[in-house]
Amino acid sequence: MSLHGLLNKCKTAIGTQLLGQWLKQPLMSLEEIEKRQVLVEAFVEDTELQQTMQEKHLKSVPDLYRLSKRSQKNLANLEDVVRAYQVVIRIRGFIGTFEGVMDEMYRDPLDFQYTNKLREVYGGLEKLQELIETTVDLDALGNHESIIKPGFSDNLKLVRDKLDKLKRPMDTKHHRVGSDLGQEVDKKLFMENHKTYGWCFRLTRAEAGSIRNQKEYKEISTMRNGVFFTTTAMQDLKRDFDKSTHIYNKTQSGLVDEVVIVACKLLRGQHIPSALSAS
Repeated sequence: MSLHGLLNKCKTAIGTQLLGQWLKQPLMSLEEIEKRQVLVEAFVEDTELQQTMQEKHLKSVPDLYRLSKRSQKNLANLEDVVRAYQVVIRIRGFIGTFEGVMDEMYRDPLDFQYTNKLREVYGGLEKLQELIETTVDLDALGNHESIIKPGFSDNLKLVRDKLDKLKRPMDTKHHRVGSDLGQEVDKKLFMENHKTYGWCFRLTRAEAGSIRNQKEYKEISTMRNGVFFTTTAMQDLKRDFDKSTHIYNKTQSGLVDEVVIVACKLLRGQHIPSALSAS
């Protein structure tokens, strides 16, 4: 095992990179070495500070150097911008943790090295936070999606309203099929937007026999999680829904590009990685 591998207890990619840098380019100034030793001692002596930083804050921080490089090279996408936003909203937690240190011997060095820099970064990125909260559908983040709020654009809202209108007869059809087959909706009979087949129905394998020999129901595929099938009416609804979805995605794509361009401009010049890495 290398010395870096032996010493590396970092919770983030940027911490691992910084440790490697320290080993390859050690400090030569006695004053700077002593300053760093005081900072290390602060974390060693204050186990609550150490655990809070490692387990609560740093554990969820993405690779900020990578995000920074992608932003500088105009390669960032909306997912990258959202990751940067998620870091920004956590900075207040970092600041609060450092402000909670009571030992005056460590408080001033921590303020100089971390807290003041984080306050400066946070102040410079409040506009990014406002931009993302105004434009991105944060509720969709729970489903691992990064999409623009329909209300952000009149054109996008019109298409979204049309999609919602098209979805209602699909939901009605779902319940009618459940009633016809005698299957409980959302427990045994599901309506899903399959990545290959699009909108269709799925029965659990145990209940698949209920569509056998029924011409109205067209079996698509049998998989481990059940049998996928559709109807002529559902295919017509799916076709209309797919057309509107294509328009929606095309409209959203242009808005995403605009949001990413503005976000990258706000990110440039803000040294998030350097402010957080030494932690």
